[in-house]
Amino acid sequence: MNPPTLHLAGLVLLLSAMLVALARLHRQPAVFALMSEDHDLADERASLVKSASEAKSVVASYGVLHPPNQIKRIEELNQKRNSVRAAMNKINNECMRLYRVRNRLLLIGYAVFLAERIWIPYCKV
Repeated sequence: MNPPTLHLAGLVLLLSAMLVALARLHRQPAVFALMSEDHDLADERASLVKSASEAKSVVASYGVLHPPNQIKRIEELNQKRNSVRAAMNKINNECMRLYRVRNRLLLIGYAVFLAERIWIPYCKV
């Protein structure tokens, strides 16, 4: 091991940390889209719960819903929200894993640069 080799290894580690960070950023908009979809489903569910508890019919974009049909629609929305949340949690876990990998690569890369700086005087002796 000589200082130029350590310098090259540090650069490779920092470059790989950058690539992992870009991979994480590439997945992040999917989480935001799922969060938006979950929010929309929650809003629709809340309005249906309110109208069903008051025994009112609702005119929606897909037709008129009477209270028994609203209960069915609420159950469908619950199932959709569960699947959306499962997908969102899966992508979030993947993003967190990539975040940890990036942090480790950065730490090791900077440690290698520090080792290079410390190693330089010993190679010139």
